[in-house]
Amino acid sequence: MKTFDRKEYVAHFSFKVMEQGIGTRFPNTPTDIEIPATQEHSGGVMNIFINDCNDGLAKPLIIADGLDPELRDENRTWEFAIELLNYQLQSGDVLIDQLESEGYDIIFVDYNNGGDYIQRNARMVQDALREINQIKAANGSTASNILIGPSMGGPVTEYALLEMEQNNEAHQVEQLLLLDGVQRGANVPLGIQHASRHLHDLEGPWNTPLRDYIPQLSFLRNLFNEPAMKQMLLYSAYSTNGVSPLPEHVQFYAELDAFMPPQHFEYVALSAGSLRGVGQLVQPGEDIVSYSGGLSEILQDVVGGWSGFWANTAELVLGLSGNTATFAVGIRAIPDQNQGGVIVYNGQVEIEILFSSFVSSAYSYVASGTLPLDSAPGGFMGIHRDSIFLNEQQLFHNTVCIVPTVSSLDIPINAANLYANLENVGSVAGNLTVVNRYAGSTASIESSEYGPPAQENQQHSPIINEDNIDFLLFSFVAADPLLSEQSGVINNRVYNYGRSLAPFDPAIPGFFKETDNRIRYDIDILNGGSLWVNRADRIAFTDELQNPQNQQSSNFNLYIGGGDLCTTPSPVILTIAPTARMELGQWDAAAGITNTAQVYVQEDAQLSVQYGGEVQINKSSALRIQEGGRLEVASGGAVVARFGGELIVESGGELRIEAGATLQVSQYARCVIEEGGRLILEDGAFVLLDDWEDPEGRAVVEVSGELVVGGEVILPSVTRGEILTTLFLRPARQKAQA
Repeated sequence: MKTFDRKEYVAHFSFKVMEQGIGTRFPNTPTDIEIPATQEHSGGVMNIFINDCNDGLAKPLIIADGLDPELRDENRTWEFAIELLNYQLQSGDVLIDQLESEGYDIIFVDYNNGGDYIQRNARMVQDALREINQIKAANGSTASNILIGPSMGGPVTEYALLEMEQNNEAHQVEQLLLLDGVQRGANVPLGIQHASRHLHDLEGPWNTPLRDYIPQLSFLRNLFNEPAMKQMLLYSAYSTNGVSPLPEHVQFYAELDAFMPPQHFEYVALSAGSLRGVGQLVQPGEDIVSYSGGLSEILQDVVGGWSGFWANTAELVLGLSGNTATFAVGIRAIPDQNQGGVIVYNGQVEIEILFSSFVSSAYSYVASGTLPLDSAPGGFMGIHRDSIFLNEQQLFHNTVCIVPTVSSLDIPINAANLYANLENVGSVAGNLTVVNRYAGSTASIESSEYGPPAQENQQHSPIINEDNIDFLLFSFVAADPLLSEQSGVINNRVYNYGRSLAPFDPAIPGFFKETDNRIRYDIDILNGGSLWVNRADRIAFTDELQNPQNQQSSNFNLYIGGGDLCTTPSPVILTIAPTARMELGQWDAAAGITNTAQVYVQEDAQLSVQYGGEVQINKSSALRIQEGGRLEVASGGAVVARFGGELIVESGGELRIEAGATLQVSQYARCVIEEGGRLILEDGAFVLLDDWEDPEGRAVVEVSGELVVGGEVILPSVTRGEILTTLFLRPARQKAQA
C-alpha cells in the first residue's frame, strides 16, 4: 500500500474462500424467467431454484426484492435470497435445508428498476405471480404460494396482492410474510439528509459543483430522489412544507389504505424493532456525529479511487504549503414534540489552495415539532466507524432507527403508538393493525457489526436471528408431534390432522400451526382411539391444551404413504384396530362447521380396518385409493361414505371388503371405482345403500373398473358405469350379502 507521504507498507495474510451453500436439493444456479416490461412496470426477472424432489415448479416460496436503485454500482441479485435463508439453526441445520425438506421451490423476484414507483414494481410482482401460477398448473400442482417481502418489498407485495383481490383475481398466495417491511414509511435521519443536501450543492472552482469533482457526493442525493424513496420517507429534507413527507409519500400510502383488508391470504409481519417500546441507544436531540478538524483524511479516502489527472493533482495539492482543508459537521437525532427546536445538521467546509478560497460554505437546519423517529423502536441502520474515519469521541452513536416498529407491523405512526408496548398480540385484536400475527425483538442481542453494547432493536437487514427464528419456522415448517410420541401409536386418544389460524405463541416450546400432511410411517390406532382429518377441535393430540384450535370452514389434504419427499416410497400401513375410528371432515352447517378432508392412499400404502374399526367419510370429503394403494376392511369392520362423502378407487388402486365387513354408502354419497381400479367383495361381504325411501336412489356405487364378487369377476363383463343397486342391493335399510 502506498500512502500520500509516499511510504510503502506490505502486509501478508491468507484467507479461505467458502462456497455459499444452496442446500443439497437445489441447483447451484437458478433458472431465469424474464418478466417483460410493460406500460405498467419496468419488467424484471425471476430466479427460480427448483427442488430436486419436485417434478418442475410445484411449491413456490417467493422472495421479492427491496429497494435496489439502478444508481448502485452492483445491483442485488438472487444471492441475497440465498444468504437470507442460510441462517444456521441451533440444531446445526440450516434454514434452507428445512425448506428443502418441506418441498419448497425458491424464487427471487428482481426488478429491472428497484427504485421505481412502488405501484409499478407491485404490478411487476403481479405478472410474476401470474407466470408462477401458470407453470404450477401445467405441472399439476395445486400448492399455494408463500410470498416474502423484505423492507421495501413489504409495501410492494402488499399492494400487489390487495390490488389483485380488488380486481377479483386469484393470486394463490396463502401467506404474505413481511421482513421489517416499510408498511407505513421509513426514516433516514434528517441530519444525514441535510448533510447530503449541503455537500451535494457545494460550489467548487469556476462555478462548478464540487460533486463534479467528487462523484460520491451525488449518490445520496440521487438516492433521495428515487421515486420509491420519495414514497417511503416519513420526513424529507426536500419537502417544501417544513418537516414533513413529500406528496409522493402521502399519495402512495393513501392508495394503500384505500384497499380492503386482506381477504384471501394470511398477513404476517416480522419486525426488527423492539416490541416492548424500547428505543434506540441515541435519545431524541442527542449528538450522533460531531467532527471538527482537517478534511485531508476524508478526501484521501475519496480520491483513493481516482486515477489519472485528478489523482495526481489531489496528491500534489494536499501536500503543498498554503493549502488547508477544514471540515466541521454536527448531526443530531431529531427531537420529540416537547423539546423545541434542535439543530439536527450544522456543517462548515473551508478549503484553501495556494492561500485562495477553493470552497467556503456553511449550512445548518433546525427541526422542531417532530416525532423522534431517529430514536424510536425499530430496525436500525448502522454507521461503520472504520469507514468514515471517526472515533468514539466523534461518532457518539452508530445506530439509528430506519424502520419504526409500528411501521413494520402496519400500525399508524403517531405519538401514542411510536413507543407503545406491542409485546401483547392483543394489538391485533384491538384493531391497531390488519396484520394477522406478528413478532419482533424482545431480547437484547449484540450486533456482530455495530455492537457493543447489546440492544433490543436489531439491524434492519439481515433480520433473521435467534430471537425470531422460531417464528419463521412456524410460518414455513409443519410440525409432526405424532411421530415423536409413541412411534406412531394413537392409544385411546384423538389425533386431529389440520391447520390452525392461531397466532404464534413464543411462550409455548415447539408451538406449531399445522400438522404434517403426510403419513410416512406405520400408525396403529388402538383401544377406542381416533384419527381425525380436519375436524373442529385442537390439532394434533386434542387432549393437549396448549395445541391450537383447528381452522373452521377449511379443507385439509392428507397423503398416506409416499415416503419422504425425496426418497423412494416405502410401505406404510395405517391400521384402524378394534373400537378405533378414522373420520374425514366434519359437516354441521347449523353449528357453522363445514370442514372437509381429502385423503390419498398412495403407492405401497395400505389402510387396514380391523374388526370393530370404522372409517367414516363426511360431506364433501373424499378418500382416494390411488395407484398401488389398498383399502382392506376385515370382518366386523366398516367403511362408511355419508351425506355426500366420496370413496374413490383410482386406476391401479384396490378396495377389498372381506366376509362380514361392510361398505356403506348413504344420502348423496358415492363409491366410485374408476377405470383401472378394483373392487373386491368376498363371499359374505355386506354392501349397504342407506337411502331406501328415495326411489331415485341417491346413494350410488358406480363401477367403471373391475368388480370381483365372491371370487368371480362380474365387471367389466357388463356395461361399464352401471349402477349396482339392482345387482346385489336391497331397496331397504338393511345389509345385503354379496
